[in-house]
Amino acid sequence: MITVNDNPTEWKEGMTVQDVLDLQEEKVFNALVTVWVNGDPISRHRDYLARPVEDGSVIEIISMITGG
Repeated sequence: MITVNDNPTEWKEGMTVQDVLDLQEEKVFNALVTVWVNGDPISRHRDYLARPVEDGSVIEIISMITGG
């Protein structure tokens, strides 16, 4: 089990940050979010595919909002 934005989420072996983003009910546009895994920022979109997510991880997905 992992926690995504305070919500328990099923974990699967081999899961990456991109897999977590793909599971979100609200589809997120990856270029407009920042992701933190266990307090570590994942700053580049290309790292989403490479960064594994371990069982028990806490993930925060923060959408970027523009406007004035």
